[in-house]
Amino acid sequence: MKLAFWTVTKGAGNIAKEFKEKLKEHLKDYDIDVFTLRKYDVENTIQIEDFTTNINEKFSQYDGHIFIMASGIVIRKIASLIGTKDKDPAVLLIDEGKHFVISLLSGHLGGANELAYSLANILKLVPVITTSSDVTGKIAVDTISQKLMQSLKI
Repeated sequence: MKLAFWTVTKGAGNIAKEFKEKLKEHLKDYDIDVFTLRKYDVENTIQIEDFTTNINEKFSQYDGHIFIMASGIVIRKIASLIGTKDKDPAVLLIDEGKHFVISLLSGHLGGANELAYSLANILKLVPVITTSSDVTGKIAVDTISQKLMQSLKI
């Protein structure tokens, strides 16, 4: 699985680096990149000039995106990139206080819910899952379809 951390503050950039190192110990088959703004000069990250341009270019190239920033920023920046639930990558948020990991988009088919639980366990965060089936203890139809490796018409 290919994951990208995205940050827009120096503090978040350092958190993303820390989290990447912890995740590498547990998720050995994952390829993880950390994107930070060049102006903060966070070492050992992919330093970018413009967040919007880069997320537009990279959105479909990753299986999952983990944003360490406010949800409003993320929603506004990815709105035009969102396609269909069977094709969109997982989108998660982590607050800069390192308390919560929130599954925001593609919870079932994109794997955001499962990834949120994994990140929560490894990074000692509280997972926030809002999909009805998950919070009521039921199995979603799209999850069953995915597990059976069948295509679901949406």
